[in-house]
Amino acid sequence: MSGRSSISLAANRIYFSPFYVDRPTELTEAFVSQYTASSISGSVLRTGIFRLGEANGNSWDIGEQMTDMGVQPADIAGNKQFSLATPLLPLCPDGT
Repeated sequence: MSGRSSISLAANRIYFSPFYVDRPTELTEAFVSQYTASSISGSVLRTGIFRLGEANGNSWDIGEQMTDMGVQPADIAGNKQFSLATPLLPLCPDGT
């Protein structure tokens, strides 16, 4: 699975990379490659899994958060590994 290949980040924004999985899946890790460090000290990247929200004009509203995979520093360039060995919230409605 993969999401967007390249985006430009801005402060206080949420970016979504949709993907579809056609079978029950447990996601345990995410990988983000950040080519340029933020110029703002203390900046962070946060990853998580959200349900698809509802259409809102030319955009989409945020759906329910299913899993929070935590944060990594964004004021340092490089590869970011988000590990989720034990989900903070279940990935499926039935708790599996």
